[in-house]
Amino acid sequence: MKQIIIKRGASRIVVLLVSAGLVLKFPVISFSGIFKTFDNWRSSIIDREFITDYFFKYSFDYPGTFSFYLFQGIVANIREYRLYRRTKNDFLWPTYLTFFGLVNIQPIGDVVCRSGSDVWDSLYVIAGEDLFADSHTFNKSDNFCHNKDGFLRILDYGAKGVSRVIDKFGCELSKINGL
Repeated sequence: MKQIIIKRGASRIVVLLVSAGLVLKFPVISFSGIFKTFDNWRSSIIDREFITDYFFKYSFDYPGTFSFYLFQGIVANIREYRLYRRTKNDFLWPTYLTFFGLVNIQPIGDVVCRSGSDVWDSLYVIAGEDLFADSHTFNKSDNFCHNKDGFLRILDYGAKGVSRVIDKFGCELSKINGL
């Protein structure tokens, strides 16, 4: 059995330290995205002030912005840590610690071995259309595990729309069992 497993997500690299029972999540900085942003900015014939605002001032959540490519993984780590600390919701797999968003530390969880649609259907019964706040997160079975009692838990919850669903339905979602 491998002692270290490395996986890549959309905005983070996940390192599973199997023997230690820990997961480390590191942000990914998309240098190609940053260079593309600067190239678009440099060659743009649109008003430079508008372009500068778009590339540098707008949120981390907008693809195509400098902030998105530079900080998306860091922001996801910080969101994950803050959401867990704020709610302590049982549906959330614990995030022990973050170092300024540069690394998150969590325990290892065994990924759910069901299809994404099975997980989605179970979540949809409770949260309904609210799941579309971040359908990417809620539709991937790799983002979920079971706790020792067999209840469903979410492993990856750093995306923007997840907190609204957890705030509204977290208690009910934490009771999903048997997937």
